[in-house]
Amino acid sequence: MPAPRLRHGALALLAAAALALGGCAATGDPLEPVVQGQWTLASATQGGGQLNFDGTTVTLTAEADGFSGTGPCNAYGAAIAGDTANLEILSFLPAEETCDGAVMKLETAYFGLLRGATTAARDSGQLVLAGGEGELRFDPAPATGAADALVGTTWTLQSVTAQGAEVPIAPGADGAVPTLTLGEDGRTSGSTGCRDIALDYAVADGQVQFDGFPAETPECSAETVAQDDVLFTLLGFGFPVDITDGVLTVENAEFGLVATFAS
Repeated sequence: MPAPRLRHGALALLAAAALALGGCAATGDPLEPVVQGQWTLASATQGGGQLNFDGTTVTLTAEADGFSGTGPCNAYGAAIAGDTANLEILSFLPAEETCDGAVMKLETAYFGLLRGATTAARDSGQLVLAGGEGELRFDPAPATGAADALVGTTWTLQSVTAQGAEVPIAPGADGAVPTLTLGEDGRTSGSTGCRDIALDYAVADGQVQFDGFPAETPECSAETVAQDDVLFTLLGFGFPVDITDGVLTVENAEFGLVATFAS
């Protein structure tokens, strides 16, 4: 049986120690916000073959400049540098608990793939860490705190304001009012009234960030295009989770844009 896992405080100590050993890693932000957050291992591929992690729970917390989490047996921390397209693991500190042979073999494979990761990207809601020997795929961990009310709820557009002026809500071609849903799989669904909202997203430190934006706006009515511009601008810059009495408020003060959604 696996040895008892380290508590959260030990995870924090390992992460802090890894950052200290990493030196300059703590001064930059190698990981983009959309790949940060809490993740659970979904699959692992090594040398073209699938590794079987059934019966284990492997976690990863991705922050701007480091990883931490729990492997099949031990907690770990890592400092990183570079960027999402060219990652470099500067230091890697696992705890040193001993588990049975099969579990330790899995942990060795997981830690090897994590150390060897050179890219971090989102794909269909998952976080993918890939390198020369294989890849690790993670699902978003279940939402907690304020994000728990955000994720899995269908939010219906209630109001749009641009530079202090209210923008009339324009329904889509099917007559439906625009909606936004942040799924538990790390993907969004919904519509701006002009086009579907199909993006990857992540919630980290109470902030929501999105990725996978389409390059062009499709042909739509003038009203829905204006609405689409406001909504995609708000999503493009991300926003803090702000839910009061069942109303989600999304605001960008720099551009004077505000949208509210009702649950």
